[in-house]
Amino acid sequence: MKKTGLCPKCGSQHILHVHNKGLWKRNSYHRITSGYHTVDVDKYICQDCGYIESYVVENDLKNVRGVTDMDI
Repeated sequence: MKKTGLCPKCGSQHILHVHNKGLWKRNSYHRITSGYHTVDVDKYICQDCGYIESYVVENDLKNVRGVTDMDI
């Protein structure tokens, strides 16, 4: 969904990108924190079937590289 703009379940092009910051900031799983590691998460939601994909924000990928267990 992130790269193709298509839902892998139903093929819809009606994808809502929920940024980690903004209107839905207080949504669950907006930010994952464990110990000294914190990452923000963007979501992609199919507006037709409800399928959701979540991705760590690119700028935060450095915070999870090399981590073996975040004990969430």
